Amino acid sequence: MDKKIKISTYLVLVLSLIGFIDALYLTVKKFLGSPLNCIVGEGCITAANSSYANIFGIPLSLFGVFFYLAVFFLSIRYLETRNPKNFKIIFYLVSLGFVFALYLLAIQAFFVRAFCFYCLISAAVSLCLFVIILIARGRE
Repeated sequence: MDKKIKISTYLVLVLSLIGFIDALYLTVKKFLGSPLNCIVGEGCITAANSSYANIFGIPLSLFGVFFYLAVFFLSIRYLETRNPKNFKIIFYLVSLGFVFALYLLAIQAFFVRAFCFYCLISAAVSLCLFVIILIARGRE
Protein backbone atom coordinates (compact mmCIF):
# COMPACT_ATOMS: atom_id res chain seq x y z
CA MET A 1 0.00 0.00 0.00
CA ASP A 2 1.27 3.43 -0.93
CA LYS A 3 2.41 5.41 2.14
CA LYS A 4 0.28 8.42 1.21
CA ILE A 5 -2.84 6.28 0.88
CA LYS A 6 -2.12 4.74 4.27
CA ILE A 7 -1.73 8.20 5.84
CA SER A 8 -4.92 9.35 4.10
CA THR A 9 -6.78 6.35 5.50
CA TYR A 10 -5.57 7.11 9.01
CA LEU A 11 -6.73 10.72 8.58
CA VAL A 12 -10.11 9.39 7.48
CA LEU A 13 -10.21 7.26 10.64
CA VAL A 14 -9.49 10.25 12.88
CA LEU A 15 -11.95 12.53 11.11
CA SER A 16 -14.71 9.92 11.11
CA LEU A 17 -14.17 9.48 14.85
CA ILE A 18 -14.51 13.26 15.36
CA GLY A 19 -17.68 13.27 13.26
CA PHE A 20 -19.03 10.30 15.21
CA ILE A 21 -18.48 12.03 18.56
CA ASP A 22 -20.13 15.22 17.27
CA ALA A 23 -23.16 13.35 15.89
CA LEU A 24 -23.42 11.16 18.98
CA TYR A 25 -23.48 14.23 21.23
CA LEU A 26 -26.37 15.71 19.23
CA THR A 27 -28.23 12.39 19.19
CA VAL A 28 -27.90 11.79 22.92
CA LYS A 29 -29.03 15.35 23.69
CA LYS A 30 -32.02 14.90 21.38
CA PHE A 31 -33.13 11.57 22.89
CA LEU A 32 -32.64 12.83 26.46
CA GLY A 33 -34.49 16.03 25.68
CA SER A 34 -31.58 18.03 27.05
CA PRO A 35 -30.85 21.49 25.69
CA LEU A 36 -27.78 21.88 23.54
CA ASN A 37 -24.88 23.87 24.88
CA CYS A 38 -24.44 26.40 22.08
CA ILE A 39 -20.86 27.59 22.03
CA VAL A 40 -21.64 30.44 19.64
CA GLY A 41 -25.05 32.14 19.57
CA GLU A 42 -28.42 30.43 19.69
CA GLY A 43 -28.25 28.75 16.28
CA CYS A 44 -27.94 25.28 17.78
CA ILE A 45 -31.24 25.55 19.59
CA THR A 46 -33.00 27.07 16.59
CA ALA A 47 -31.71 24.40 14.21
CA ALA A 48 -32.31 21.51 16.64
CA ASN A 49 -35.90 22.58 17.21
CA SER A 50 -36.69 23.17 13.55
CA SER A 51 -38.91 20.88 11.52
CA TYR A 52 -35.84 20.02 9.42
CA ALA A 53 -33.99 18.36 12.32
CA ASN A 54 -35.78 15.02 11.85
CA ILE A 55 -36.69 12.70 8.99
CA PHE A 56 -39.75 10.54 9.74
CA GLY A 57 -39.25 11.31 13.43
CA ILE A 58 -35.61 10.19 13.40
CA PRO A 59 -33.02 12.84 14.32
CA LEU A 60 -30.66 13.65 11.46
CA SER A 61 -27.79 13.31 13.90
CA LEU A 62 -28.56 9.59 14.28
CA PHE A 63 -27.99 9.18 10.55
CA GLY A 64 -24.68 10.99 11.11
CA VAL A 65 -23.73 8.51 13.83
CA PHE A 66 -24.26 5.60 11.44
CA PHE A 67 -22.55 7.42 8.56
CA TYR A 68 -19.38 8.14 10.52
CA LEU A 69 -19.33 4.63 12.00
CA ALA A 70 -19.62 3.13 8.53
CA VAL A 71 -16.75 5.28 7.23
CA PHE A 72 -14.65 4.37 10.28
CA PHE A 73 -15.17 0.61 10.01
CA LEU A 74 -14.84 0.53 6.24
CA SER A 75 -11.53 2.36 6.60
CA ILE A 76 -10.30 -0.20 9.10
CA ARG A 77 -11.42 -2.94 6.75
CA TYR A 78 -9.57 -1.25 3.89
CA LEU A 79 -6.37 -1.08 5.96
CA GLU A 80 -6.71 -4.78 6.78
CA THR A 81 -7.56 -6.07 3.31
CA ARG A 82 -6.27 -3.38 0.96
CA ASN A 83 -9.21 -4.33 -1.22
CA PRO A 84 -9.94 -1.58 -3.77
CA LYS A 85 -13.67 -2.39 -3.50
CA ASN A 86 -13.63 -1.19 0.11
CA PHE A 87 -11.94 2.02 -0.96
CA LYS A 88 -14.55 2.53 -3.68
CA ILE A 89 -17.36 2.10 -1.15
CA ILE A 90 -15.69 4.64 1.16
CA PHE A 91 -15.34 7.05 -1.75
CA TYR A 92 -19.03 6.83 -2.69
CA LEU A 93 -20.19 6.99 0.93
CA VAL A 94 -18.04 10.03 1.73
CA SER A 95 -19.16 11.72 -1.50
CA LEU A 96 -22.79 11.15 -0.61
CA GLY A 97 -22.16 12.43 2.92
CA PHE A 98 -20.52 15.58 1.57
CA VAL A 99 -23.41 16.32 -0.79
CA PHE A 100 -25.87 15.77 2.07
CA ALA A 101 -23.84 18.12 4.29
CA LEU A 102 -24.08 20.81 1.60
CA TYR A 103 -27.83 20.25 1.42
CA LEU A 104 -28.14 20.63 5.20
CA LEU A 105 -26.05 23.81 5.12
CA ALA A 106 -28.41 25.23 2.50
CA ILE A 107 -31.41 24.37 4.70
CA GLN A 108 -29.79 26.12 7.66
CA ALA A 109 -28.99 29.18 5.56
CA PHE A 110 -32.23 29.59 3.62
CA PHE A 111 -34.99 27.97 5.65
CA VAL A 112 -33.93 27.76 9.30
CA ARG A 113 -31.90 30.98 9.03
CA ALA A 114 -29.61 29.84 11.81
CA PHE A 115 -26.42 27.83 11.92
CA CYS A 116 -25.78 25.10 14.44
CA PHE A 117 -22.17 25.02 15.62
CA TYR A 118 -22.21 21.22 15.85
CA CYS A 119 -23.72 20.92 12.37
CA LEU A 120 -20.95 23.15 11.04
CA ILE A 121 -18.38 20.84 12.65
CA SER A 122 -20.00 17.89 10.89
CA ALA A 123 -20.03 19.77 7.58
CA ALA A 124 -16.35 20.65 7.99
CA VAL A 125 -15.51 17.02 8.78
CA SER A 126 -17.48 15.90 5.72
CA LEU A 127 -15.60 18.40 3.56
CA CYS A 128 -12.23 17.24 4.88
CA LEU A 129 -13.17 13.59 4.39
CA PHE A 130 -14.25 14.33 0.83
CA VAL A 131 -11.05 16.20 -0.04
CA ILE A 132 -8.82 13.54 1.51
CA ILE A 133 -10.61 10.66 -0.17
CA LEU A 134 -10.69 12.52 -3.49
CA ILE A 135 -6.94 13.07 -3.38
CA ALA A 136 -6.33 9.47 -2.29
CA ARG A 137 -8.57 8.19 -5.08
CA GLY A 138 -6.13 9.55 -7.62
CA ARG A 139 -3.42 7.43 -6.02
CA GLU A 140 -5.46 4.24 -5.55
